[in-house]
Amino acid sequence: MRAHRPHPTTPAPPARPIQVKGRRKTPASRAQEGPSAVRTARAGTFSGPSSSSCAPCAAGRYCPTEGSSTDQGAGPCAAGRYCPAGSSTDQGAGPCAAGRYCPSGSSTDQGAGPCAAGRYCPEGSSTDQGAGPCAAAYYCPQGSATSQGAGACTAAGEYSPPGSGSCHICPAGTYLSDPGTSPDLHDSVDDCQICPSGTYNPDAGTSALFHDKVDDWVPLSRWN
Repeated sequence: MRAHRPHPTTPAPPARPIQVKGRRKTPASRAQEGPSAVRTARAGTFSGPSSSSCAPCAAGRYCPTEGSSTDQGAGPCAAGRYCPAGSSTDQGAGPCAAGRYCPSGSSTDQGAGPCAAGRYCPEGSSTDQGAGPCAAAYYCPQGSATSQGAGACTAAGEYSPPGSGSCHICPAGTYLSDPGTSPDLHDSVDDCQICPSGTYNPDAGTSALFHDKVDDWVPLSRWN
């Protein structure tokens, strides 16, 4: 009688590596890593003591490197720029909006407020004084983005020196008849001409002269 021989058993195949985000890990290495594996906060985020996850860097601040431990990161956003939450550089998401100004630490493109009246703020301005004064013969109300602001002050009887927030009118006793042919004729109060003898101008901002009757003549000095 032949002795019974057990059939040979097929050896189990080796554990297949598990692909995780570009890294090959075996079940053994995953078990060794365990649920308490430490992960570093990426740029633009932070993780405080005992935190179980990362959070965006605070608005107006930036977290430039991995491993930031507070929401204040490395410092405030650069002046003229704005940094929404989660910014990783001091340049943030972009420049301040035209007509507005963004001091250091701004979190939106609207910054701290509009450009000052009489000034203009192009994109990326860091103070309410912007890039400079409004151009002569033009006026810049609050929030202007260009040197020509909201328009020209070239109507008859109007003038506007550099840095004006609104148009000026020639004072009583003077006149400016130019209807806007040249801004150079509307950039100073000196462009307003004094009414000559025999004429008068009782109202400010007038473009024409009034002639007195012979028996109702008003001395020029009255209007000066």
